[in-house]
Amino acid sequence: MALANRVMLRYRAQPWRMTAQDYEYLVTRTQAHGTPQPLLTGPRTEATWDAELAPTMDAVGIALHEEAALDLLLEDLV
Repeated sequence: MALANRVMLRYRAQPWRMTAQDYEYLVTRTQAHGTPQPLLTGPRTEATWDAELAPTMDAVGIALHEEAALDLLLEDLV
């Protein structure tokens, strides 16, 4: 999250599938597919683009890797 905040600020990037709603969907989807769901660790970092993302992540407690959204990101490009 800290890295994403820096990228957004430095390069004026726009978040892509990085909202609290996206996170909740991906957690549910990875769970349904039997994908390992490691627990979140480390200090909480607020997302500058979505005030609900960090609290949602705290409440759910699951870490997701970018690969969890890869197919969705590729579909967005088509």
